[in-house]
Amino acid sequence: MFLLRRFRPRKICVFFTVVGLLLATGIVIQLDRETNEHTLIDLSGDDTERNEQFTPTVSATTDTATEAYSPKKVVVLMSLSKCGGSSVGELFNQNPDVFYFFEPLWGLEYAIKKSNQENGTKDRIDDYQRLSFRLVNSGSHCNVSDDSRIFLTVYMKNTIFSGAYRSESMRKVCELAKKQLPQSESRCPINDMKVPDVIEQLCTEKSYYVVKVIRIQNIMMLRQFAFEEDVDYKIVQVIRDPRSVVTSRLKAKYASNSSIEQYTEAHVREAGHQYLCRWMFDNAKTHYTITPWLENRFATLRFEDFVANRVTTAERLYQFVGFPQHKKMLNWLNAHTQSGLQSSDPWKTLLDWDAIRLIQSDPACQKVMKLFGYVPAADKSDLSSDGWSSLMHVPANVVAIS
Repeated sequence: MFLLRRFRPRKICVFFTVVGLLLATGIVIQLDRETNEHTLIDLSGDDTERNEQFTPTVSATTDTATEAYSPKKVVVLMSLSKCGGSSVGELFNQNPDVFYFFEPLWGLEYAIKKSNQENGTKDRIDDYQRLSFRLVNSGSHCNVSDDSRIFLTVYMKNTIFSGAYRSESMRKVCELAKKQLPQSESRCPINDMKVPDVIEQLCTEKSYYVVKVIRIQNIMMLRQFAFEEDVDYKIVQVIRDPRSVVTSRLKAKYASNSSIEQYTEAHVREAGHQYLCRWMFDNAKTHYTITPWLENRFATLRFEDFVANRVTTAERLYQFVGFPQHKKMLNWLNAHTQSGLQSSDPWKTLLDWDAIRLIQSDPACQKVMKLFGYVPAADKSDLSSDGWSSLMHVPANVVAIS
């Protein structure tokens, strides 16, 4: 349970009396210096409550009447693994006005797979899509649906996945919980029944909501946003040269194998280049195929443009989604402009020529490369030529942030 309080000088004595009582019952206090508010996080509660119905209790005490809740501006960053979505997401994660949700669908996918293994069943696609949208949409109204609670608990507390620690606001709450319960083996020892309350309150305290996901197979899953009342949503698809994505995936997979000097055609097939290219092409929308529910709400972002012009790209991205830039985000961006990201093309040396040709000859990859300005290498000499570039400007017909 969260309580928000503002204190006046004349109420200092009363305030400290209340705080003393709260501390005695095991409540942790976090001071937000910027807003001068005290956020009280109730982490208490017996685990025997797990099977009981739990009703969230969130109250705010101020000197004025409680204002009606206004839905946030919502941004969905959709990409696939190693496309650069996480790096782009940091532009929002470093903004203290943003509730940043990193890969909430992991908990759903993990729980379903585990259930299928234990029960010998297969999940229904329609149920998965319905639950996926509800999880992605949790931050639009800061309301966790009943059938999403168990998946978010798995998300926050599972030791395999550290998604909660990829969100600045969630990480701070987990660290507070860990300080209160240092003996716990969990990285985020919040009582299971309190997890939805924690997420809802963190969301309520922020002005904007951004969710980053790699598990949206088809953008049509997000069409339900068009039927949500008063939700101002934007969708940004983060893409990357398929040759770079494949190389990045293989580097991660074979990081411990120093004997591999170059990746072959067989390695490329392991990296799923065909699905990668189909996903990028099928979900991308150009000016002549845009649908009404995506008009002025959808754009693609090439990761290469972000790497080459981080400040400019950040400005254009924030302008597109309609967020004001925050000084903390700008400070973080300036501090990381010269480090952390490489603008080179490691695929030129790490993929052998046959592996490169395999990607470039795939019909779906050819469409993607043509659509987004990725230049195929004509022969090996291009790879070592200083005058050859693998990247052109984004074609004018593409709805893109560049």
